[in-house]
Amino acid sequence: MYDTMMPEGDSYDLLEEDDYETENHGDYVKTQTFWEILRYCIRPTVLDAYANLLHLFLVCLIFRTVTQLVRVPSPFCHIVSSVCGFYIMFVFFHFSAFHTYGLVFASYFIMHFTVRTLGRCRGYTVSVIIFSYLILCEFSLVPTETWERIRGPQMMTAMKIISFAFDLDNGLIKRPDVYQYLGYCLCPSSNIFGPWISYNDYICAYDNDRWDYKWLKRIFISFVKSVLWFILSVCFLEWLIPNTSSLPWLVYRDAMLFRVGHYFVSYVSETSALFGGFTKGVEVTRPLNIELPHSLVEVVVCWNLPMHRWLKTYVFRKTQAAGTFLAVMSTYVVSALLHGLNLRLEAVLLSLGIYTYVEHSLRSDLSEMFNACVSSKPCPTPCYKHKRTTNNLIVHSTNIMFTVLAMFHLAYLGVLIDITDSKPVTLENAFEVWHNVDYVSHIVVAFTYLIHRIIRYSCTLLLPFTCAIDRK
Repeated sequence: MYDTMMPEGDSYDLLEEDDYETENHGDYVKTQTFWEILRYCIRPTVLDAYANLLHLFLVCLIFRTVTQLVRVPSPFCHIVSSVCGFYIMFVFFHFSAFHTYGLVFASYFIMHFTVRTLGRCRGYTVSVIIFSYLILCEFSLVPTETWERIRGPQMMTAMKIISFAFDLDNGLIKRPDVYQYLGYCLCPSSNIFGPWISYNDYICAYDNDRWDYKWLKRIFISFVKSVLWFILSVCFLEWLIPNTSSLPWLVYRDAMLFRVGHYFVSYVSETSALFGGFTKGVEVTRPLNIELPHSLVEVVVCWNLPMHRWLKTYVFRKTQAAGTFLAVMSTYVVSALLHGLNLRLEAVLLSLGIYTYVEHSLRSDLSEMFNACVSSKPCPTPCYKHKRTTNNLIVHSTNIMFTVLAMFHLAYLGVLIDITDSKPVTLENAFEVWHNVDYVSHIVVAFTYLIHRIIRYSCTLLLPFTCAIDRK
């Protein structure tokens, strides 16, 4: 288990097939006592998984010590960053890492060539070429087994390169040299598990001379959280909710396995960034806001905070002029392309895009109609914008209803990405889980959209003097 620690952005294959391949695994876990789980599951799996992770954390700490303990020339900092990143990628992925190295160097020459021929079009040119390259890798350019291992670092590198190119076009980066570019793209604190860090935050890290208790405390908390989520994912979740549980609990458990695995990787990502001296924008996820969400919009934001900022800055705002719906769907399409051409994952992401748009539209209508704090984005406390705040029992009950509905949708969407399922995905079995429950969540969303359209139609045509909803 975790022999190679193969990250893949937001959807990580946390478990190798052999660990969960047996049909009776759930029943076996159920019969174990807590002390047996501690001895035969927690201790060996934690020691095995964190052997490579501690190596990563050590390299990040060495990187920070060499570049941030005392003042050193700027080119030296970037060279150390690129060398450390080159080394740790080779440790994790061996010769497969050369695919990522090639992407970094090729993109630099493409940007250099583009600025000489097309002017300020580096962002769009690099984006098209990188996405075309990622699609080709999915199909034939790279062997499937190799691509599954390096997809995560490739996604993170692609995000860095695209943001770097757009920032160059926007004048946010002033005449960088090749050392700065390589140091940013190969930085060891973010090139394996993330998080995505902007170029300006990367540069600012070299001015961070704080080696204090607060920094150590943040590292310790992130590290402990990663261990706890790892233990829950691998050892405890199937013990707490065994295979003999009712169908709703099994659906919740299978969806929860994916989310818990994401929390583990997110806190590993956060820990590596903190070890490297990055303190700004390194919070990756907020599990409580996902498990008990105010809305699905909050889930999307809190799932991966750095990636949300990247998508909002370089996709949503670039396409917003074409309309909100198109901008939202473009954001989810780009996210799906970055995560790979996985049929189930793409279905989940595109469904989530539609879900969030419908929920946001309905709750905005209700908020404006009743002048109440029921929109998809939580109102500040105290709220001076709305007459009916969360202190109102009906408003509070309405928000709770939407929270329960969001939890229902999350369980439905998440169960499709079953990390314990080793069967090959085909068109026949891809959506079998959803089919077994009659696509109930999609039906609920369709009904929600119908309510939204009825409210909008009524307020536009029948009640023009009493409704406050603007025509779109």
